[in-house]
Formats: sequence, C-alpha cells, structure tokens
Amino acid sequence: METAAACPNSPLTAVPHTRALIRMKRYDEAIDVAGQHTSATSIPVDVQRGIWFALALACERAGRFDEAFEAASQANALSMGGWTEEQTVQHNTMLAEVFASGAIGQLPHANCNDERPIFIVGLPRCGSTLTEQIIDAHSEATGLGEIETLGRLIMNMPEQLGTRLPWPALLSETNEPGLQSIAQAYLKVYDTQAPGMKRVVDKQLGNIVHLGLIALLFPKARIIHCTRHPMDLCLSCWMQKFPPGTNAWASDLASLGHMWRLTDKLMRHWQSVLDLNVLEVNYEALVADLEPQTRRILDFCDLPFEPACLRFWESGRTVLTLSSDQVRKPIYGTAVG
Repeated sequence: METAAACPNSPLTAVPHTRALIRMKRYDEAIDVAGQHTSATSIPVDVQRGIWFALALACERAGRFDEAFEAASQANALSMGGWTEEQTVQHNTMLAEVFASGAIGQLPHANCNDERPIFIVGLPRCGSTLTEQIIDAHSEATGLGEIETLGRLIMNMPEQLGTRLPWPALLSETNEPGLQSIAQAYLKVYDTQAPGMKRVVDKQLGNIVHLGLIALLFPKARIIHCTRHPMDLCLSCWMQKFPPGTNAWASDLASLGHMWRLTDKLMRHWQSVLDLNVLEVNYEALVADLEPQTRRILDFCDLPFEPACLRFWESGRTVLTLSSDQVRKPIYGTAVG
C-alpha cells in the first residue's frame, strides 16, 4: 500500500497510480490523484483521455455515479470520431446483397473440411474474453486472441485474385482454387501457433462482418456469438478507453445504440442465410450458471468436459484485451445490471 502512495505525482503516472489505488479499493484517494491532473492540457490528448477514464472508473467504484458520468463524458469528448451510421449501413447492405439467400449457392467454396476453427464474434464487452478463456483452459484447445489474420487476407484478396473489384464484390470474380489458397494461408497460423490442437479460437470480434466469407472458406467452422444486455454492453463500451482510432462509435451514446442495432440486424441476416454452426452465449447466463454453460460451450466445440475450464483464471495465460483484469479472477456477477 505504501508503494502506491509513494508514486511520483505527474500526469504521466496518474493513470497507473489511480488504477493501483482502485485495485486496493482506495477509491477516494484514486479520485484525488486523477482529479489533480484533469486540467492539464499540455499533455498528449490520449493521456488526457486516460486520466478522465481512470477518474470515471474511480468515481463509479466509489458509488459517485453522477461524477463518473461526467468524467466519462469528458473522456469521450476527447476521443476521435469518424464513425457514421450511414457508412455502416452501406457496408452491411453490400454484404447482405452479395450473401443473399439466392446468391450464396452461386458463389465458389473452398474445399476445406478443417474442423479446428472456432470464431468468437460480437461487440466489445460482451463476455467474449471470458468465453475464450474457458475454452483455452481445455487441454485440447487454444485461444489465439484477437488476431488480425482474416482481415489482412481480405485486404490482399484483390491482388491475390487478380481483380480490381473491392471486397465483397470481388467474390463474383473468384473461384474455388483462389478461396482454397486463402483458407490455407489462414490455417498456417494455426499450424505455427497452435500445433496439434483439436480446436483453435479466433476471438477477433470484428469477424462478425466476415461470417459470409468464413462460411465459404470453412464450412465446418464453429461460431460462438457472445451477447449481453444491450444497456450493460453499451454503457461498458462508453466507459472504456479503446485504443485511438478504434471503435469510434463507442464515444457517443447515440452511436452506440445505432451500432448495437446494426450489428444485431447483421447477425440475424447471417443466421438466416448461412449454413454455419452457431452457438449464442449470453453473458448474464454464463456468470449466473457457470458449470452448465461451460459444459454447453464444450459440447458445442466437441470437447469433453475438464474441471480446469471452471478454473480458467488459474491458467496464467496472457490476455491482451480490456477484460484482462476480469478474467484473472473467479467468476463474478457484479457487472450484470
């Protein structure tokens, strides 16, 4: 405890100092530390954001909710914008047209029967890291985290397939060998990072927009769609400091609502037109009834039950997401409601 109190008092140390005090439940001290630096404007904007978000968390933990809301508002006002509902609607409409129920049968498919891939999709703060940790604790499975492999392969598709058409229109000019090569390029990551594993988890949540391509590449893939009450999910996103330039929709409450609705609509489209094996895992149900839900997840993955999956926090695995602290402790339900 003395170590936290002895931290140098500067804007650059304010965030780790505040978070250390929060972990020790010294909330009033944490509020004082962060509050001393909220007026600093000569520091980088991202540092200012971090201070305001840390203050919001300290106020929330202290039960000072009006102050937490104000601090989070200040933090999000400094966040980069750029997201528009119109662009997302346009993109999702293109996906729905290319992957319409009558068009999917005309598209080429890769000749790939690999059953290793498990894709966890959804919006941030949906319980996806917890779900991945449960599977990763199994002796026959590995979680690779939020890998960017599929997104990079999609960016390179025009060059690889020799077409000037953008994604996803370029699928009209591709063929089975082209998709087969993309599938094999993706699976090389499994071979190098998870050799010998029966199941491998890709937790890049943004792959929810790529489920159409996943169906063409990996017809035997398993999809876990993580969900959470939209009010809890959106508020949790709004209270988080995402990396600069990512999830721009999360800095505005109205945009959060629009994004949730658009993502829900897209997922319902995928489920209506794709022949994929999909399991919905609800965060509230998972934390309320861990063992039955864990058994349900493992059954879906065709993995035998192992008690270690109920003690996921003991794995010692490195987690590089905003939920890293939460999944290093036993299950708790205080984030519900």
